[in-house]
Amino acid sequence: MPAKTARYVVRSSDVISENKVNVLEEASERVIWYKERYLAEDEIIEHVVENATSTLLWTIHRPLRGWYIRLRAPTFPPSVYISLLPLPKNSPHHTQAALFFSCRTNVPTSPVSPSYPSSSQSPPPPPPLNPSSPSTSTKSSLESDDTLTEPSQSPVSHTYPPSPTPPAILVSPPSPRSVRAKLDSLSPLPAHRLSRPRMQITEFLLAPHVQPAAPEPQQDQGFFSRALRAFRNNTPAPSNSFMICELPPAPPQPPAPPLDGTSGSGPGSRPSAPAARPHRLPPTPLLVFHDTTPVFTLNSTSGIFELNTEEMRKLGVDVGFWIAVALVYGEFLADREGYLAAVAD
Repeated sequence: MPAKTARYVVRSSDVISENKVNVLEEASERVIWYKERYLAEDEIIEHVVENATSTLLWTIHRPLRGWYIRLRAPTFPPSVYISLLPLPKNSPHHTQAALFFSCRTNVPTSPVSPSYPSSSQSPPPPPPLNPSSPSTSTKSSLESDDTLTEPSQSPVSHTYPPSPTPPAILVSPPSPRSVRAKLDSLSPLPAHRLSRPRMQITEFLLAPHVQPAAPEPQQDQGFFSRALRAFRNNTPAPSNSFMICELPPAPPQPPAPPLDGTSGSGPGSRPSAPAARPHRLPPTPLLVFHDTTPVFTLNSTSGIFELNTEEMRKLGVDVGFWIAVALVYGEFLADREGYLAAVAD
């Protein structure tokens, strides 16, 4: 398991009438979040609550008739929600019972270089003084051209050789802009200063997650063992394991072949072979649910949430949101036949 991964136990309440699902720390068995169900006049409303503070984080809305899944935070304006929608069949990532949704996330930014400060943070430092100009070489960057005056030209009689008359200096306070420019020229910006993260709309995929079965040892077994293995291999697995990941962009379409089927290099050229599609790496899951619900169990859920905390931190979305999405999608998979029938109607 990666170092930056958190695991939580998902377990339904023993009291069936509560319709409550708890999410616990794997090590301490302490309840971190829980989901409760309530019935409204025309909706099924579920609350995802932080257990330590009893804070309502998200509400999940589903109709009594028809089909939709909507998530709302208490801070959302009226009629604003996040919808979980069926993935279109023409999507290259389409699978049975796959859903997707969109939400705002952070765009990762790099630290601001101290050698090239941003114009939005502070003005650029003043230009260097020209050493060939005597009038500017004796001025400070905090002084203006009007701060120095010419010496008096009136003649003065002396019995001794005259001494030079010092010029009269008028001191004026520097402007705030010149002070900032001077300070920036003396001390560069710290390297660890980060710019404010930008936001973007990101799409995420929810899809069933199939784990490969462990190979069984090849040894002589009795008739009963072989019959039981054949029964397991031909029985559909009731597992509702799934994953949540960022929806990769659609791959670019390959160029269309010539109409005559040749490459066009000459009359004797061979038909061009179709271009190979670029290999796409599988997306990194943000959350994986490992279903451990026993077979032939009704109205009960148990499993493990495995969270990629490093990727979630980069996106800037609270962990409670991913828990709410995972809980409602797990419930969707448990009753997928009813959902799919409602969509078809």
